[in-house]
Order: sequence, then structure tokens, then C-alpha cells
Amino acid sequence: MCRLFIENQKIINYLLDIVQNYCNVSLNESHQIKAAALRVLTYLSSNRDAVRQILLEFINNKCLISMILNEQEEMIQRETVGFLVQVTTFFIDNNKDKIINNNNDDEMGSLNSKSLVNELVNGLTDILKTATNDQIFLMSCAALANVSFMNTDSLIRYDTLSVVLNSARQRFESTEQPLLKDQIITLVANMSQKHQLIVVSSGGLIFLIQTLLTVNARNGMERTQMLSIERIQQKIAVALARLGNHKSTAKIIYKLNGVSRLIQLCKEPKERNYSDTVLLASIAALKRIAQSIGRLPFKELNALDLIDSKLQDTFIQ
Repeated sequence: MCRLFIENQKIINYLLDIVQNYCNVSLNESHQIKAAALRVLTYLSSNRDAVRQILLEFINNKCLISMILNEQEEMIQRETVGFLVQVTTFFIDNNKDKIINNNNDDEMGSLNSKSLVNELVNGLTDILKTATNDQIFLMSCAALANVSFMNTDSLIRYDTLSVVLNSARQRFESTEQPLLKDQIITLVANMSQKHQLIVVSSGGLIFLIQTLLTVNARNGMERTQMLSIERIQQKIAVALARLGNHKSTAKIIYKLNGVSRLIQLCKEPKERNYSDTVLLASIAALKRIAQSIGRLPFKELNALDLIDSKLQDTFIQ
């Protein structure tokens, strides 16, 4: 059924037109119809060809994405961010698949793609500033995390990381929200590859270390919780490895006990739920930080063996 919808290209155009223009009935019915159209688009967006067609419509109709993102009705906004999470899922592999711009030599196509990403990031960042619904906030962060795999410059342009961290802080005071932490950590880790100093100044480094110090595997946890913690620990270790390239940042990681915690994850398998993936990521981070701050801090922490060993040696012990 999905394939039939996609092969008839007019159907996606009709659905997008409903979202953009439908106002022939009462306001409440209009909201319900627009939300239903977005729900169908979300379902179709599990298909790569459909996503290409949708993105092309966004690029050709510059007002469309901004109109969708500017909807204030919560019912429509919830469906909108869910739809954008599904669409941007394909951004994760865009460098390999080029879902947005198939021709790297097409300068105009490249500019249009950047313009689309800017619109997405700007609109999603604005939603985060005012969102009171936790689900809308989570899905907006998830969409931005997906975008960060392809482009982080737009996130800098709209100060997205500061908005995310400031808006999320009060949410973490009332509940753990591991799914939200996972998405924010993904965002920070991807930004850490290119924008280390901005991550630090935005509070991203402190957020990473605070999370690393407080998140740990405990007896009695469900398997899904354990896997979530492993994923968070691994992503933080990857981010700290990238941030540790800068000497000043590496010193901050050390002073805030980030190095001590990484060492603990390596030497106490129970803390990482015996995950080899977390072990490798932690050792890689420690080696990178050691290159920046030297061996003495690791000698004081009795961890020279971790920065001297080859990664494969950790599996022989």
C-alpha cells in the first residue's frame, strides 16, 4: 500500500497541500484533518523515495517548511515534529546516500539544501523555546540530533545547543528522562567533532560529565534501561574523546572528574554493565585526553596501564 502511494507522486503533493492550505471547514476539523495528513506523511516517510520527494517539495516551496513549523496548535505540532523525526532519520546516513543532494557539483542544489536545513533547525529551535509538552520537546530534540549527523553549522547559527540545554534543565529536575538525555548527548557528541569551544561555552561539557557521573547500571534494572545506559556512556565517551583534543578542554574534563569516571568504567566492569563497547570508547577517550594533558595525572590515578595498552590487549586480560 505504501508503494502505491509513493508511485503516484501527486498523493504526497496533495497531503502537503492539505497541511499547508486546508481551511474549508471549522477550525477544530481543520486541525484534525491537518494532523491526519501529517500522520500519513509520517508513515510514508519510512520509505527513502518518499522522503526524497518530500524534501524536494520543501526545497521548491520555501514557505512550506516554515508554515508547518509555525503551527501553534498542539495537536498539529505533535504530528509535525513526529513527521520531521521520521524524515530526518535519513539524514544520519546522508553522507553515504546523499538523500538531499545527489549531485555534489550542483552548487544551487547545495545552497538549497543548506537553506532547507537552516529552516528546519530554526523552526525546531523555536519550538523548543516554547514547548510545554514533553513529547513535543523530546521529538524536536530527536529531529535536531538527526540533523546534527549531516550539518552542525546551522545549530551554531541559531544557538540551538544553548536553547536545548537551558530548556531541558528544568525537565531533568523532576524526572530522569533517559530518552531525552540520549538525544541531547547525540547532539553534543556530533557538535563536538567540529565546534569544541562552543560546546564548552554552551554548557555541553558540564552536561556530559554530570550525566556520566550520575548514570550507571544498577542491579534490578530492566534490560532496556541497561542498554540505554550503555548507549549513553558510550556516546559521552566518544564526545569526551573529541573534546579532549583541546588541551584547555582536556584539563576541564580532568578537573570535573571526567577522567576518574572513565577510568572507573574501564576498571569496574559492573559500572558499564560489562559492555565492551563502552570499554573501548572509554579507553579511546582516555588516550586522547592523555595526549593533551600528559601522563602525570594518569600516574596519580594509577591508570597508566589504560593509556599505554593497545586496545586489543583489554580483551586478553
